Order: sequence, then structure tokens, then C-alpha cells
Amino acid sequence: DSHSSPLGTAHRRLEQIMVLERALRHDARDVLRSVSTAHVLAGLGAVLSSDGGIAGGATQDLYELSRPCEMLDYFVSHSWRQGRWIKLFALCKHLHWAFAFALSVVALVVSAAAYFTWAPEGLCTERQPASVYIRASAVVVVPGVVFAVAMLIGHRVPFLQADCFVDKLCIHQTDDRLKAKAIDSFDLYLRFSRRMMVLWSPSYMT
Repeated sequence: DSHSSPLGTAHRRLEQIMVLERALRHDARDVLRSVSTAHVLAGLGAVLSSDGGIAGGATQDLYELSRPCEMLDYFVSHSWRQGRWIKLFALCKHLHWAFAFALSVVALVVSAAAYFTWAPEGLCTERQPASVYIRASAVVVVPGVVFAVAMLIGHRVPFLQADCFVDKLCIHQTDDRLKAKAIDSFDLYLRFSRRMMVLWSPSYMT
């Protein structure tokens, strides 16, 4: 009997899993919302502050930054007691560091090539105006500035943007029905997130 064989049992279990998966996806379409990191990191991460970057914090404007989705790149978990700056830097480092590093290497090559083009002979052996040494220091300063700027504004680069869950933006804070529905669906948010990112801080567990 194929139904009592190990293969038949495996087929039945697979069918049950597929039915459950379809049901989960149906439920997820009704509740899942994501917000782009372009919104989360805009204004130096203003929405990550304890008031959400807006007086009162829980406003319709914040919720409207998010959109319905079927899959999330990141489920972002953090503490609202923690100030925005450390969370901003943590997100920027995780999402943009490779891009910022690549740009800083390009800036280093360009500034070094420029140095050999305009640097006067005997720069290190003869007295030169202070401005000459200041321009020479660009070889070191420019790549660092480029790295810092790219880290902080990388969210404006389309291919670096990611869809994520941030509670105050993806859960309606003033409609009790929608709020309860989203909170009861945290398992769906986690199930349909590719990664979970925890912005740990001393207040996270409290």
C-alpha cells in the first residue's frame, strides 16, 4: 500500500507542508509591510529616535512610509530606549561598508595620482608654502571623507536599499485593530524575512 509506505507518508507530509505554506502566504499578504532603508536612514536616522523623529512619534505619517510586501530583507529588532545615533551607525556599517570601502579605495587612487601630477619637486627636502603640504595631505584625508560620506548617505543609492521591518513604521500605532493584527502576526514577519538584524544595546533586554 503506497499510502502506508515511507514514500507515501513523505508525500502526505509534503502536501501538508505545501498547504500550510500557501495558507501562510495568504495570511502574510494581508499583514506584511516593509519600509525601505532609504526612509529609515533619511535625516540621519531621525525615525530611530525615541519619538520616531516626529513629535508624538506614533503618527499616520510614519505608517504611510511602509508598503505591503511579500518578503522582507531584514527584520530589524532594537530598543526604543537607545538613542538613534548608535543604531544609525550600526545600520550604516552593516548595509554600506563595502560600498563605502570601494569608493574610498577609488578616492585614494585618484588623489594619489593627482598628488604625483601637481606635487612640486623637492617637496620633502625644500621649504614649501604651507598650502603645498595641506594639498599633499589630501591623499590621506580625501579617502577618509569619502568613506564617511558614503557610509552616511549610502541609503540614497538604489542598489543598496533594502526592505525591512521596523515596528513603529510597519505597525499602525493609532488604529488598535491594525496594531493588534500586526502584533499577532510577528511569526509571519519572521517567517518571511530573509535575515533578522538585532541592534543590541544595554537596554535591549529591558
